[in-house]
Amino acid sequence: MSSPIMYLFLLLVALAATRGVFSKPASDVEKYCGFLDCKTISTKKDETFQAKGTTFGYCKCIEKTTKYYGCNFGTEYNLEKQDCVKPKKN
Repeated sequence: MSSPIMYLFLLLVALAATRGVFSKPASDVEKYCGFLDCKTISTKKDETFQAKGTTFGYCKCIEKTTKYYGCNFGTEYNLEKQDCVKPKKN
């Protein structure tokens, strides 16, 4: 006969194994724009913010909600221009 401790151990192993399967991946907003709290700050019209950890998108406040916008292929976000542009070739 198996002991209750063995059942508990097997249950914990099963839960640990399925944790990755059922955990929700971070959304782009959470991943790249988590620093931006649009509910408490006031922004200028059409003001954008550089996404954290990437130049391939930007963050923007729309009606107190944070939104992430990815740049089109071959472009990257330019903080000065506040938009996605083709990078200059050196």
